[in-house]
Amino acid sequence: VEFRIRLYRGKAEYNHGIIVEVQRRAGFDLSYMNDANAILDAAEGKSDNMECSGGLPSTLMYHQETKAEEDIDFVEHSGGFASLQLISDILCPKNKEAVATVEEHCLAMTSLASLTSLDRMGPTAVQLSNELLTSEVHTDLRHSVFSHVSQDPKQMSWGRLIQSLEILANVASNCSHSHSQLADLLCQDEYVLLKKLIANVENALINPHVCDLSCRILRNICVTQEIFEKLIPQEYKERLFSSLAHAVCYGKECHVDLQKHSQCCLDQLL
Repeated sequence: VEFRIRLYRGKAEYNHGIIVEVQRRAGFDLSYMNDANAILDAAEGKSDNMECSGGLPSTLMYHQETKAEEDIDFVEHSGGFASLQLISDILCPKNKEAVATVEEHCLAMTSLASLTSLDRMGPTAVQLSNELLTSEVHTDLRHSVFSHVSQDPKQMSWGRLIQSLEILANVASNCSHSHSQLADLLCQDEYVLLKKLIANVENALINPHVCDLSCRILRNICVTQEIFEKLIPQEYKERLFSSLAHAVCYGKECHVDLQKHSQCCLDQLL
């Protein structure tokens, strides 16, 4: 992880001291928050005892409690697969009675979004996306992450939905050659995921970011008109075309990425 520490001389009511800012710039690591909290605690003169540092719960501290340098070196040389397993342990604990806290869940999902981002992780993101999409080892993790996409937003936060959509969009982009696995994901349980993605596009005015991510997913799964014709039932095609056209118009007004991705998706399917 590359992060920057900035020191500002306090003004007005803060003129008695220095303001410390820790900002992540590139990469990711599950122990980053522990490190950032330790730096801020040290700046405040607090004890280095983790109970006093406001650190993350013990489950998330595992990555740091092992030999830190060796652990990080192992993650780098394993292409991030150790971190993928750690995320799986958090979101899908073997002890069914152990449920991840809100903070643990958010950090794990944020880390997984970073892991699968081609811009942030390069070729490693492709490897990890394929592992998440196809590996039997991560079946539970795959279900845990992607099941949020199909849930009713009233039963979950928009933030959790957006995290799941971002991960799925990354995976669909990185694994666009894996048509069968992506198609199975889209069609399982009577097209529940497809229905949800179309509904997200139809509701562009309510949440344009959710609509944008859904367009990215559909574009990378239906990479050709032939696949689209074979994959999408007729009853959903007109809904999808209509909603994409409206999304393009709305994107022109206020959301550049939405306009771009919805237009690309529409052009690809026509």
